[in-house]
Amino acid sequence: DLYNNSNNNNIQIYNDILQIPDSILSFFRLQVGNLTAIADLYKRESQLNSNFVNFHIVIIPGNPGLCALYKYFIDHLFQLLQTKISITAISHAGHGASELNNNTSFTLNFQVDHKIQYLEHILQRNPNTKFILIGHSIGSWIIMNMIAKKKELPIIGCYYLFPVFRNLSTGLPLVVKIACRTGFRHLFSLFIHYCPQKIKQLLLSLPNTFDNYQKQILTTNLKYNVAFNILDMACQEYYQVNEVSNFCRSTIEAKIPQLFLYGRTDKYTPLKYMNDLQSDYPNELYQHITINLAPEGIEHAFVINSSELVAEIIANEINKQFKLN
Repeated sequence: DLYNNSNNNNIQIYNDILQIPDSILSFFRLQVGNLTAIADLYKRESQLNSNFVNFHIVIIPGNPGLCALYKYFIDHLFQLLQTKISITAISHAGHGASELNNNTSFTLNFQVDHKIQYLEHILQRNPNTKFILIGHSIGSWIIMNMIAKKKELPIIGCYYLFPVFRNLSTGLPLVVKIACRTGFRHLFSLFIHYCPQKIKQLLLSLPNTFDNYQKQILTTNLKYNVAFNILDMACQEYYQVNEVSNFCRSTIEAKIPQLFLYGRTDKYTPLKYMNDLQSDYPNELYQHITINLAPEGIEHAFVINSSELVAEIIANEINKQFKLN
């Protein structure tokens, strides 16, 4: 368990070790002994000296955990918050910087500890930091486990977008379940790796949902190791995310303001899950919890074509909670 080794002298954390000139994409490396995990970061840093200078929004993505796919969401949210709060999205270990991770695969629990270490790294640079965490899909489960394992983290708000933290297996499409099987993971990842770029772009054009930027991000990053880690993580989610765990319950019951945003036609988080959550945590007893339903037409993978709408929802909630205006 990475977290239990957090005092090990072999752990080294580097930020911006491979900074790209004139870019807001950078990398975060966590080294534990001989195991190195390198993740992409997508940042928008506030240059304002406001009352919110110590606030930092950290976004934990879903699966695939490519932070660049959240660019439109982050850019719009940053502007809606009047550039007063810095925002960082961190990819999952193994889901980005594929050529730097040496074909390493990472467990779902490692992803939890990896994000804890990143928050601790930010705190080393600025001990006064207060975190607002936004989790999408399985990112919500990761946040709940982060808080349960590291209660002293200075987290002042959590926003769960189409949150996956129970019974994921019921929503996984059959093709994903097949692709997640051990032998198929390998074969499918090899196909993705050796598939020519033009064919990848053609396949991504068939749903007619991805724009050119998103196609470029996917075709550039989907190599063998990234594809294998994405499928391997989905397989682990299938087996680990069942009934609501005690870790998740302890976080939900913690007195941290939390927003749950559900979709109207989301197969991964059906409305029954929202209704059960409302029943288990009635507002009159758990006033720190807000449970909302997204407008019609916003899908689970909102980053494809609903980034601005979801950013507006979250910006309104953050403004309401922290009174930025």
